[in-house]
Amino acid sequence: MNVYDVIGVGIGPFNLSLAALLEDKPIKSIFFDQKDKFDWHPGLMMDWTTLQVPFLADLVTMADPTSRFSFLNYLKEKGRLYPFFFKEDFLILRKEYNDYCRWVSERLSSCHFGYKVLSIDYKAPYWEVIKEDLDGKKERVLAKNIVLGVGSSPSLPHALTSINDHMKTKVHHSSSYLNIKDQALNSEHISIIGSGQSAAEVFIDLMQSKKRATKISWLTRSKGFFPMEYSKLGLEHFSSDYIDYFYHLDEKVKTRLIKDQDLLYKGISAKSIADIYDLLYQEKAFGKKTAELIANSQLYQLSYDDQTKKIQSSYLHQEQNKRFCIPTDFIIAATGYQSASLSLMDNIKSHFAMDESGQFQITRHYGLKPKNRKLQANIFVQNAEMHTHGVGAPDLTLGAYRSGMIANQLMGENVYQFPDKSALTAFGVPDNYLLAEDKNDYVNNVHKSADIVSEEALEA
Repeated sequence: MNVYDVIGVGIGPFNLSLAALLEDKPIKSIFFDQKDKFDWHPGLMMDWTTLQVPFLADLVTMADPTSRFSFLNYLKEKGRLYPFFFKEDFLILRKEYNDYCRWVSERLSSCHFGYKVLSIDYKAPYWEVIKEDLDGKKERVLAKNIVLGVGSSPSLPHALTSINDHMKTKVHHSSSYLNIKDQALNSEHISIIGSGQSAAEVFIDLMQSKKRATKISWLTRSKGFFPMEYSKLGLEHFSSDYIDYFYHLDEKVKTRLIKDQDLLYKGISAKSIADIYDLLYQEKAFGKKTAELIANSQLYQLSYDDQTKKIQSSYLHQEQNKRFCIPTDFIIAATGYQSASLSLMDNIKSHFAMDESGQFQITRHYGLKPKNRKLQANIFVQNAEMHTHGVGAPDLTLGAYRSGMIANQLMGENVYQFPDKSALTAFGVPDNYLLAEDKNDYVNNVHKSADIVSEEALEA
């Protein structure tokens, strides 16, 4: 039976990055995905949308700029290197990024699509993986290491899941937007819920696509429709330096920080906000009022009116403490994503350590911490470590960095080199300013006092 050095479960951008970095290396790797080909967020692939990160955050460049799997090499092979240069824009089209990733996946011998991983078990000293192909044929394979890159799944608030059959065809997550766009545009009134980039792009696309006076209500429970933090110093939170700083913080401090850093990864791009304002201004200039934006509003209930055939969507304005109802025909919920279920871990969960909140403890090098040091096989994770490594976990900016770190662990040497210091910001106290008598106690006291200040502020 084949024994692999590593099996990758899931082939999204992150595991695809790892597969590319391992392709020419003396390591036996194989990656499985249940889809029949690479396809990244197909429901939001509008022609005009771009990534929110520069093209250098491709699958490999930040770990190996010389790789033949770089985005620039893709452009060269496609005959678009000069047009891209003359375009003078670091942001690439989302469809183009998807095509680039597919181009890479088709050149990797380790990537196998059309295989669903059913279970993972430990058969010392290997992991036993059971996979199933599209015809239902099952096969057992063994590996010394596993890398989980199963991605995320759409998240809907409770009010949008507890609905009757009349509403199920009229309530959708934004991840399926392009599949239901025409149906939505045939409605008299569309409601969009959420205030992130996906909600903004759906709003723009609907406003540009509608051919008649379809009304669009865009609501969010957030305090406003705010821009994503995209300043140069703000972007340094997506650096290895910030990971080093964040990783060694107290668990309670980490939890609080993540809640306070939403706009580092959840806001709307400044360009999208400008486009939205221009669309709203055009409406006002020509005496139209087919769009409205309402903030501070928490959806708490849906009901269906059999007479009007409308969905009665009930909200609470959180600052005025007033309830209101919007009759609507169609709801598109841009309410984000949640970590995909790790049910594959059910058989082996007991081998690994958990933190106080019941989440896996993860090493600085992205491996699950084993309970027993005698465990001879490793499991690494991609984009399941925000609670330990910070807000950069789901961001493409750090994809090649994390894959390079995992690749180094798999090969037992630092094949991919990363600088010790790359950020211009000092996230923690510089070593030369720490009190000499006991640096560790000093740092701990700083963390404790930070907790006290936060609690006192909340009480005030």
